[in-house]
Amino acid sequence: KDIDYMMDIIEEASRDAGFTLEEIRAKRHGFDHTVMAPRPDQLERMKRLGMVTGGDAMEIFQAAPAILDIYGESAVKHVVPKKMLSEAKIYNGFEVDRALVATDLTIFWVLARLMDRKAWDGQSYATGQAVGRGLALKSATAFGAYYLMKEKELGSLETGKLADFIVLDRDYVTIPESDIENTQILMTVVGGQVVHLVPPLAGELGMEPVGAQYETGFWQEKYGSR
Repeated sequence: KDIDYMMDIIEEASRDAGFTLEEIRAKRHGFDHTVMAPRPDQLERMKRLGMVTGGDAMEIFQAAPAILDIYGESAVKHVVPKKMLSEAKIYNGFEVDRALVATDLTIFWVLARLMDRKAWDGQSYATGQAVGRGLALKSATAFGAYYLMKEKELGSLETGKLADFIVLDRDYVTIPESDIENTQILMTVVGGQVVHLVPPLAGELGMEPVGAQYETGFWQEKYGSR
């Protein structure tokens, strides 16, 4: 119901301001998390208003079992309904609302929940809303850039955009989807500057390690002290 109220406010305030529909759409109003939202009957109105959404995949892992228990199957289908939003051609991004640095989790572990929809109890919920690796990656890159109104600067590796990229320890495109959650980031470059670099790759490149993550012990455990 909150989404209904929000769209009411958008339409009323925009009407008071004298905005055209195209001017409303240009604002790209949005909301995040998408836990039990939106409802299918809200999609056309959202699309008409040019709205976008985020999508916190941690809620699949964290909330899905309780939502099924309390609200039933019809509700759990709307926990981060990625496929439904994509089929409705509504841009839907990807967000995490907690610091992963204090855990053993990585952003790829979270991203993998969009593909297998597994929760803390080991069960998969509303698998009809699962998406493939390609759409999951777009959610965290190109769609997020669109949400931020920075699609001309971010979201893909193209001439004229910022040199933001990461180097991974495995091929996201070809490995089994079940292995994606194990992906580790070897290097992060933002605006052409290396802001994160783990010791093994730093040694190969003749550079010094960069960033705090290399001190967590993961690389020492996996590769030894080199």
